[in-house]
Amino acid sequence: MSPIPHLPGGADAHRPRRGRPRSGGREAILAASLDILRERGASRLTTREVATRAGVSEGSVFYHFTDRTGLLTAVIEDSLTSLMDVNPAAQAEVAETLEALTAGMERFLDKVLIVVIAAQSDAELRTGMADFLRSNDFGPHRGVNGIAGYLRAQQRGGLVRADIDPEAVGAMLLGSIFLRVAMGQMVDPAYSDNVPDRGRVLKGLVQLITPPDGPRSGGPSGRR
Repeated sequence: MSPIPHLPGGADAHRPRRGRPRSGGREAILAASLDILRERGASRLTTREVATRAGVSEGSVFYHFTDRTGLLTAVIEDSLTSLMDVNPAAQAEVAETLEALTAGMERFLDKVLIVVIAAQSDAELRTGMADFLRSNDFGPHRGVNGIAGYLRAQQRGGLVRADIDPEAVGAMLLGSIFLRVAMGQMVDPAYSDNVPDRGRVLKGLVQLITPPDGPRSGGPSGRR
């Protein structure tokens, strides 16, 4: 089971409208876009501003991403690499696996949430972002379902209590991460310390979902 969503089209989904530029700079353009969004919001996210910050021609921005909506959706797709590096099967214990999964989700949200928030202030970007999310079936439900799928497998293996609701646990984990990232971005990073960090939430949840008498033997997953 892999909780990581397939990327339909990937970077190739943004087809060029203009001729190939003399130099690339795709990664520099993405980084510049994210920096501008963090510092100034969507109102300053213009192709000219991005090109200046990235040190490329404005034609390079159009070639790689077509328009501002293409820039924002590419940031989301690029950020999914934070999740793709996580392989649940390679983790040894439930706590370690959930730590790896949620750490990847936190890195992902740290980049993506600023994009989604910024898009809400611009009608064109908001519509384009909503269309992108719907057409690719992207959203928090993918993370919740990914965690739930992993927990369900561990229930069959006797490593997680049979009477817990995997989707509810997934929603609690993802929701706690969302709270901290959102508070850090909408107020300031230190403000996120007002809610428990990922480690505390994981520790509490693992205590709740682990069988009281320890893992049951004979299951197909986990170490014995």
